[in-house]
Amino acid sequence: MLIDFLFELRKRKLGVSTHEWMALMEAMALGLHESSLDGFYHLCRTICVKDIAHYDAYDEAFLAYFKDVHVASLELTKQLQEWLLDPKALEGLTDEQRQALQALDLERIYPAHGPVIENAQAKLTEYIEHRMLRERQILEALGDGLATIPAMVERIYRDVPVALHPMAAQSVASHLKKLARERRVRENPQGSAPSRWELL
Repeated sequence: MLIDFLFELRKRKLGVSTHEWMALMEAMALGLHESSLDGFYHLCRTICVKDIAHYDAYDEAFLAYFKDVHVASLELTKQLQEWLLDPKALEGLTDEQRQALQALDLERIYPAHGPVIENAQAKLTEYIEHRMLRERQILEALGDGLATIPAMVERIYRDVPVALHPMAAQSVASHLKKLARERRVRENPQGSAPSRWELL
């Protein structure tokens, strides 16, 4: 979804490198944007804008891309963070890589925006455990015959406001792609209809 925003930044002569963009994605996966549009604004500017003289161009790109976004729907509370911990940065990690991540000797995480995260290792463990919980829920849904992402979202995120289901669908899709790479599930495209997924 955000790749178009990268192109918007580059269109305005902001030389955002692929390395910087990937660093932004990793920072978001750690929750450093506080799951809010305002948090994303500051995090992205910190990582991707190298010179204060380019702040105006950044603001123009941000306004052009997000002008139609309903900000209230993107402001996630702590309760929504629990519901929608984004697994995208973890989707490709092997068991060994997850273990290495948990073995890091970290005490704190210093976000570019927002409060310091104390007990960083516990937070990383929380993210990983939540990701594994979502994976189990998706596998259980497939085992019960729910074959499309919308059907899985309706079940797994039934307590989440419907306005946030598109974001939840992206999270489920990320999990399914990871499971497909592991040859645990298979996608069956259905033309213009949602793909159907099955266990292997």
